Amino acid sequence: IRVLSTRGVGSVPAAWVTDLGHAPALVAERIRDVDTLVIEANHDPGLLRADRKRPWAVKQRITGRHGHLSNEAARDFLLGIGRPRWRRVFLGHLSRDCNSTGHVEQAFAPLRERLAATAFEIVPPEGATAFHELA
Repeated sequence: IRVLSTRGVGSVPAAWVTDLGHAPALVAERIRDVDTLVIEANHDPGLLRADRKRPWAVKQRITGRHGHLSNEAARDFLLGIGRPRWRRVFLGHLSRDCNSTGHVEQAFAPLRERLAATAFEIVPPEGATAFHELA
């Protein structure tokens, strides 16, 4: 989804990317030039494997092509995008049981270091962010 702000001069492209399971090249191409990106960092693979609430079949769906991106899969996907123009990246859609802001922080440290001019924000599963103007 691309969202354009109508405030001010011009438009501000944004993208919301969740429930991927895998990240095709076309998605990378479409999100490279957005100012604001929201992407899922759904689960930590170790926590998901250790989770006793979810049956094996559910875990298979979550990690499959029609499931969710793990922290590492989302990070690696973003690292593979050459010269992105992101000003803000929101890491969201975190699993309540199989992820934590600490796990996301650790997984995304290399990307945050590489894209020091980009503001990153982790959206906890039980919370929300402040309002942000797309401008």
